[in-house]
Amino acid sequence: MFIYKLITKYLLPTKKSLSASFIALLSLLVTSTVVWLLLVFLSVTRGIETNWLKKLTSVHAPLRVYPTKAYYDSLYYKADAFGENEKKTLREKWEESDSEKKNQPDLVKELYWTLQDLEKTGSLHFQDYECSPALLRLQLLRKQSTSQISQMSYAVSFPQKNPTLSSILLPPSSNDLAYVVSTLRSKEALERFFLHARIEKGWLKKGSGFSWKLLEKGSYPCLCKKNGSIEQIILQKEVGSFSGFEKATLVIAKRSYVKIGEKICDLSPKTMLFWGQNAPCQIVVDQTSFQEATTVYDLRFFATTSFNGTVFSIPVFYQALDQVEFFARTTFHKKPKTAPLWAYQVQNLWHLPQGPDGATQAVILPKSYQKSHVFLGDQGHFSFIGSSFSSAQEMQLPLYVAGFYDPGMIPIGHRCIFTSQEITETIMGSSAHLSLDTAAQNGLFVWSDLHKVDPLKREIQKRLQEKGLTKYWHVETFREYPFAKELLAQFQSDRTLFMIVGIIMIVVACSNIVSMLLVLVKEKRREIAILRSLGASKTSIGAVFGLVGMILGALGSVVGTLFAIITLRYLDSFIAMLSWLQGKKAFQAAFFGDSFTYTLSADAAVFLLILTPVASLLAGLIPAIKASRMNPSKILRS
Repeated sequence: MFIYKLITKYLLPTKKSLSASFIALLSLLVTSTVVWLLLVFLSVTRGIETNWLKKLTSVHAPLRVYPTKAYYDSLYYKADAFGENEKKTLREKWEESDSEKKNQPDLVKELYWTLQDLEKTGSLHFQDYECSPALLRLQLLRKQSTSQISQMSYAVSFPQKNPTLSSILLPPSSNDLAYVVSTLRSKEALERFFLHARIEKGWLKKGSGFSWKLLEKGSYPCLCKKNGSIEQIILQKEVGSFSGFEKATLVIAKRSYVKIGEKICDLSPKTMLFWGQNAPCQIVVDQTSFQEATTVYDLRFFATTSFNGTVFSIPVFYQALDQVEFFARTTFHKKPKTAPLWAYQVQNLWHLPQGPDGATQAVILPKSYQKSHVFLGDQGHFSFIGSSFSSAQEMQLPLYVAGFYDPGMIPIGHRCIFTSQEITETIMGSSAHLSLDTAAQNGLFVWSDLHKVDPLKREIQKRLQEKGLTKYWHVETFREYPFAKELLAQFQSDRTLFMIVGIIMIVVACSNIVSMLLVLVKEKRREIAILRSLGASKTSIGAVFGLVGMILGALGSVVGTLFAIITLRYLDSFIAMLSWLQGKKAFQAAFFGDSFTYTLSADAAVFLLILTPVASLLAGLIPAIKASRMNPSKILRS
């Protein structure tokens, strides 16, 4: 121990060893920077992949089970051709009575029973799905114009049991709700809307009128226009742009009047007051006004606002309101007797509503439709080719937009439209509709923890094999989805590539450590010779220099990791600053997500915290070997 203390005392850089100290500092800086950049990049890449996988499995589930060709070739499936429905879905097969069971194992019920047994253990949730191609047509009826959107889409049955559905469904926006209420044309629809939605706040429009009798006793500054008698009274303190008006005082008392200068003019019961500017207010609907209302413009509202320190409530119509902000309730403890006009949740189970007419089926669109100015409440239809007795003809199913969802970065995601099983089964039952591959057409979505998907797949396959059903069902994880596996492979390739680049960068960074130690060995050759003469072994001398290199690498790793943690914590701020500097978004939300708040990748941190000190130790071996081979007598004589 004494010899190492003595060695350290002699070998530590001092003020006289400025070159070695400078190179040591530079080595530490380079190593820290490399570790910082690699950790940030690898952590962000891991975060992007995690977010993408969450969205992928939220829409399409992390595992799915679907029929193989053997199922469609089996007598069990083909026997339906002699019945009323020649193309029964899995759900229809599951719900048919035992009396209809064929003289062979019930392929669908055995599969459902298998998954139900696993569901009881809490390891999964499952639901059948149908997917049918159809042409979506939406009628956009606006005040200024009328337009139509047509797009070939995939009608997918609503994944009601999806435990992660809440993370992708977008809550109804205030603009959506304002549009919905403006399209309603019946008392029942209006009551249904305001039963589950409320107006949080809004503004009284400039020029809105009301009776002066609604004001409490007191004095109010106002503007008045008089021509023999009082024509208009505007509640506003300054004249501003109101030409022909004079400043006045409105007095509400036993005798109500307007004082203009020294003149006093009594108020008539019919005299109206007007707002001189938009005024913020709290708004509540008058429940008694529903009796004779057919549109929202027939309803009365109570607007509570203040003027000159006095708070009062006045009845107004919807036309007198501006910038109205709505709030919709989407979560219920028990199923409401009257459902809202948007998707709603009852005890973690989501439901699709019916349209305002009580018959139109609802759909949930990808959020990309919002960019085309589609609102909640827009209506349209699915168009598909169906077969009749004589020929194939176009059929239409009316629909109602009940919400939007975030499909993530999935090529097929922006074409998937969630709708009721009645619609998907109707389209699938058409013999003339476009065909999909068996995986996409009908199957079962299985939701589970991403880390448990592979063991779960093996367990399902094992149980199906015990029942002799393996050839009828294909079990597939998200890593095998055609639209996902290429991107997942790209993520893996990117990580591998940057790991290789990281190793190269660390090796380059460690070259500075080699340079620093070589300079240190040259400056300390006299001390090395003295220590060797005092009995220090070659191994001891070499170990000190190797240890110095390792300490520099470890210190650089720790500093770089700390900076990486700070950077990741405030990554959104860094990205916002970068976007501001270049005048546009630095990263597209469709790929990177809406938020960049990622955590440090544990795998990358462990990898770099081990690799960097080891590489630094190896870098110190060259100077260590050189120092240990020095001839002390030759050095002392010189």
